[in-house]
Amino acid sequence: MNDSGRIIICGVGGQGILLASDLLCGYLMSRGLDVKKSEVHGMAQRGGSVVTHVTWGTRVFAPLIGRGECDLILSFELIESLRWLEYLREGGTLITSRYTINPISNKNLKFQYPESKLAAVASAHDWQVYFTDMSELKGDVINLKSANIFMMGILSKLIDSSVPDWYNIIKSRVPGKYIEMNLKAFDSGRTAVLGKPSL
Repeated sequence: MNDSGRIIICGVGGQGILLASDLLCGYLMSRGLDVKKSEVHGMAQRGGSVVTHVTWGTRVFAPLIGRGECDLILSFELIESLRWLEYLREGGTLITSRYTINPISNKNLKFQYPESKLAAVASAHDWQVYFTDMSELKGDVINLKSANIFMMGILSKLIDSSVPDWYNIIKSRVPGKYIEMNLKAFDSGRTAVLGKPSL
């Protein structure tokens, strides 16, 4: 894992974005790093956009990540990937779920989720883009509530971090009756197969 970095975690209200960012910050601080976080909740309770900026290093003065400065975007929802894509630096990485949440304003499904557009935009940049459909969790409705922890499992593997330390952070921040379920979701994320976008 690098001694410094910038990550954006994004999705919509109800997906556990804030818990995911708390887990990341807890892990980074356990490594003795200076960590700053910024949260934008939006209309979180109505399925609105939720995003957190996490910046770490030996000393960090501000949490906000500028456009073109983010090392990695972890997106829990497909349209949110496009919303925040301009913040990704050249050479950066986007990990996005194919999971979609239809906006309230799109009741008649006239809007089509633009997975192909995301691929086309990415092809014009030096970005690494990967998809996950969370298929490892679809067989268990309860585990879908742990999709945020599943995504953190993916992130933990990408930043080559310590699994036991992540376990400790999860155990310290998740209610006892949900710990086992969330640890399984984390392990599923660690072993998830990520797909590449196609135009």
